Amino acid sequence: MFKLEIDPRSKLPVYRQLIDQTHFAINTGVLAPGQRLPSLREVSGTYGIAVGTVVKAFKALEERGLISAGPRSGYHVQKRAPKAREAGASSAASRYQARGVSATKQEVHAAIEKLDPGLFPLAFCKITEDYLTGDPDLCNVIHADGSGSKSLLAYLQYRETGDARVFRGIAQDSIVMNLDDLACVGATSRILCSSTINRNAKRIGADVLAELIRGTD
Repeated sequence: MFKLEIDPRSKLPVYRQLIDQTHFAINTGVLAPGQRLPSLREVSGTYGIAVGTVVKAFKALEERGLISAGPRSGYHVQKRAPKAREAGASSAASRYQARGVSATKQEVHAAIEKLDPGLFPLAFCKITEDYLTGDPDLCNVIHADGSGSKSLLAYLQYRETGDARVFRGIAQDSIVMNLDDLACVGATSRILCSSTINRNAKRIGADVLAELIRGTD
C-alpha cells in the first residue's frame, strides 16, 4: 500500500488524515481501480491506529463511492470504467471536484455568455481590436484568472500558523497560470500584469501584502 503520513499531533483527527490521504491516492492513480487495500488490522498495526479509527475512515471512503468491501476479501478501490474518450475528462473533473474546485467552471461561462466574444470567439483568450492605437494590424489579448481555492487554503494556513510566506507562491502561481493561457494564443511579450484581492480584502494585513509583492516581483 502507499505510505501514509499520520501525525497524531496534528489538529486534523487521525481518521480524517487517513481518509484524505487515501482519497488523494485514489484520485491521483497511486491506488489503482480494483487494487486491494490492506486489512483493517494491518493498517492499525503498521501505523499504531486503533482498529475502530481505521473502520471509521474506511466506512467514510466507502460512502463516498471510492472503495468497496467484499464478503471475505477486505476492501478494494472501486472499479470505474468510463468510455475511453471520456476517461481523461472525467478523471480530471473528479480530481478537481475532490479538492472543491470546478473543472468546467460552468457558472463562469454562464456569467459571460452574453458578453462580446471578441475577434476570435473560439480563441483561448479574448482578443479585441487595438482600441488604443487604432492600428488594424494589432490587437489586444485579455485574460484573467485567479488562485481561488489555493488562496483560501493559504489563508487558512496563515490564520493557523501566522506565517504569511505561503502567499508568495500564490502570487507566482497566478502569474504563471495567466502567462500560460496568453501563450496559447501567441502572446509572449508586451504584457501588463495587474493583481487584485477581491474577497475579504480587509482581512489581509501588511505582512500578506508584502509577500504578494515579493512573489510578484
